[in-house]
Amino acid sequence: MKTDKRDALRLAQLFRAGELVAVFVPNEENESLRDLVRAREDAVEDRTRARHRLSKFLLRHNRRPETKLSAWGLCIVGGWTV
Repeated sequence: MKTDKRDALRLAQLFRAGELVAVFVPNEENESLRDLVRAREDAVEDRTRARHRLSKFLLRHNRRPETKLSAWGLCIVGGWTV
């Protein structure tokens, strides 16, 4: 069943009532920025999962540092910053 007439009538009613809102269509620059933000969020989530996996592994094997350390701060091992 075609509903073009009904849809057009409903759109006209919504427009007259002021209930239609504008839609922003992103250009290439906006879309690339959104992709970058999504990629960063994914990377942060991956890092968090890896940290949790490692900490749970060490906890399961009863490996704890001898001195109190801040969790996931800078650590210098053999001249390398980890």
